[in-house]
Amino acid sequence: MPPFEISTSDPVPPENSNALQPQSLVPMSLNLSLNIDLHRDTYIIRGGAGVAVAHVRKPNGQVFSSRVQANGALRQFTSFDANALSVAERRNLEHQLYTEHRLRQTEIADLLGVSQATVANDLKILRGS
Repeated sequence: MPPFEISTSDPVPPENSNALQPQSLVPMSLNLSLNIDLHRDTYIIRGGAGVAVAHVRKPNGQVFSSRVQANGALRQFTSFDANALSVAERRNLEHQLYTEHRLRQTEIADLLGVSQATVANDLKILRGS
């Protein structure tokens, strides 16, 4: 499967047009079923080499992430509720994901629904720099 990326920044064609809808670009074997509202949610879907990853941020701040590989045999799903944590708690979570789980700043940002710059700034604050 060739690499692909679909995001909120892509124009959304009218639903009754013959143009491809973003959902139709994701291979059926990698069906992410995250119930994406194309007009209200912020989302990014990436894929290639048999792996598809989607991050969907809902208007209420919740972020749902899904990773599908091996033609759908392995599916991982996470959700994050930004309203459940204080800023200090979110920073500690970012630090844990960065140091213990070895996630990149962009991966953390996608999972938590914040920008990579926010993650970088938070990690810098925690280092005391």
